[in-house]
Amino acid sequence: MVSTRKTQRPSGKTQVRFEPVLDVAHARALHAQLGQALGQAMPIVVDVGQVVRVDTAAMQVLTAFNQAARDRGISLQWSGTSHALEEADRLLGLRLLGGDQ
Repeated sequence: MVSTRKTQRPSGKTQVRFEPVLDVAHARALHAQLGQALGQAMPIVVDVGQVVRVDTAAMQVLTAFNQAARDRGISLQWSGTSHALEEADRLLGLRLLGGDQ
């Protein structure tokens, strides 16, 4: 699961915070909520700091989210540190967490 909220900051960014587990059981909800964030059509900041477990189904959703943001010209920034997410990103060769998109 993730929580998505529009920030109150004047910068007008959409904040997305991931829960500790991103797996196949949560992939549909993850996809829907990331779609809502994209629908805001504002820069997105994704906080991955709480993620302790991630599987390939969630990584597929994140890859599609990353590409959709890029296709729409929406700035995407990953914040926080998750060793599980970094390791999955590295093992799959995705390079999702390389900074602003």
